[in-house]
Amino acid sequence: AGAVAFLGARLVSGAGYLLDAIGFDEKLDDTAWVITGEGRFDGQTRHGKVVAEVAARAHTRGVKVVVLCGALHADVSDMTALGIRAAFSIVQGPCTLSEALARTREGLYRTAWSVARLIQADSSTGNSSK
Repeated sequence: AGAVAFLGARLVSGAGYLLDAIGFDEKLDDTAWVITGEGRFDGQTRHGKVVAEVAARAHTRGVKVVVLCGALHADVSDMTALGIRAAFSIVQGPCTLSEALARTREGLYRTAWSVARLIQADSSTGNSSK
């Protein structure tokens, strides 16, 4: 707050700033699907987390969005409001946090493979275009 008052700085969304810096919007022009993720996808996601900003920008351009996450605690209404087509937890079955973290690579690979197969099936039916 001091920098805003004394240096003329302005507060901006960190997620928005980063996406602008990498030219995210332009990258969406020829994109049919975006796969994004975070550790815990829940009701707080829509309040400034990167996933919400990615989903909003993709959704306004007709790009389908899938979320991969460690913990999935979002309601369907949260996902719909963000323009997200689907969300998947990469954790397979009940386990402790340390077990889930130890299995991250395996779970991410398995889940991403399944999502890729769905996208491939979608494109074979002609549905993958914007």
